Amino acid sequence: AIDTPPLVEGSPSSVCYVNIPQDQVLDVRDTPSGDNVVSSLENGTDVAIVDQQQTWVFIKLIDPNNPPDNLGWVLQDYIQCGSDPQ
Repeated sequence: AIDTPPLVEGSPSSVCYVNIPQDQVLDVRDTPSGDNVVSSLENGTDVAIVDQQQTWVFIKLIDPNNPPDNLGWVLQDYIQCGSDPQ
């Protein structure tokens, strides 16, 4: 078996998506566990993980029609990546 390398910005393995309960949106914050919500994402939105602090990840939007857009911090629990063993 080939070990999957850790997530690296710009690598194919860093493509993830928002995975939240139906009829909810994921709040994006300007700092980990911060009170200031800068955006919200719907279920299934493609994102890339840029950085991580404990249970929080810094994400950017992956939109084929636009350059990557750094968004902010979300709880890691609500981001699903293709390389996750779950």
